[in-house]
Amino acid sequence: MNKGIDRFLNKHGQLAQIPVKEDRRLEILEHLAKGFEPEVKLSEAEVNAKVMAWHEDYVMLRRMLVDYKFLSRSSDGRTYWRSKLAE
Repeated sequence: MNKGIDRFLNKHGQLAQIPVKEDRRLEILEHLAKGFEPEVKLSEAEVNAKVMAWHEDYVMLRRMLVDYKFLSRSSDGRTYWRSKLAE
């Protein structure tokens, strides 16, 4: 695992804190996005369940994954997927 990421994860691999610096945040988001299978469609509830296992503020983390384009979201907000570009 990347040394820059390690300091933000606890011993269980969960995110202990969301980095303030954008470069570190991007590293974390890229790491977390790898937990989603490319092109597999998921409901918001399924994404929430997966993200909740990483950090209690799953809403903010899910939003960041979408905002930084690690996850894509349908226009109605019901379906999420990791694009092949986020590999």
